[in-house]
Parts: sequence; C-alpha cells; structure tokens
Amino acid sequence: MDKISALHKLALAALQKRKAALLSGLHLSPDLVRASYVRQYLTCGKKNCRCRRGLKHGPFSIWCNPRSRDHFPSDEAAAKLMYLALRSIMRGWKVPAQHWQAAMNQFAIVFG
Repeated sequence: MDKISALHKLALAALQKRKAALLSGLHLSPDLVRASYVRQYLTCGKKNCRCRRGLKHGPFSIWCNPRSRDHFPSDEAAAKLMYLALRSIMRGWKVPAQHWQAAMNQFAIVFG
C-alpha cells in the first residue's frame, strides 16, 4: 500500500511540475475569467429506467465560476458567456492576438 501511495505522490508531483511549466509559458490577461467546465452523466434511480442498464442521462455540461458561483446548464450557454466576456475584454486590447478575429467572427455568427 505504501508503494502505491509513493507512486501517486510521484505522479502528482510530475503533473504539478508539468502544469507549472505550461502556465509559465502562457501570458495570461488579468481580465481572464477563471472557471471549470464539467460534463456529467447522471442516474435517476427509477426502477425501469434506461440508466439502470448503463445508459446514463446526459451529458449535462456545467460551466462554473468559483468566485461568483455562476453556472450554466448547457454548452451553448457557456459558449455565449465566453463570447460576451471575450468581446468585452477585446475592447481594451491595443493590438489583438493573431488570428483572433476569425474566432470572434465565428462566435458573432452563432450568437449575433
């Protein structure tokens, strides 16, 4: 059991080191919204439901902002919020990132 625990600690340390290396390479804006994206499949517990046979309900996607505790029940709601946040952030940019406008144009087509 101690051997497994030691392996987990080594793996966790390696992952944390890799995360730190990746984050140091990014130049993040202070306006960046920190959030989590979760996709869930749920079971309801009803006797004759399909989820009892392994076909769970879902997927349910939730976009959570831990600071404000906001959450959005679908991918579309999360994407729209991202579009609105990015549009707001871009107003303050002096020089936009390369190829960024193409992505924003796609968002604008979908969300107007």
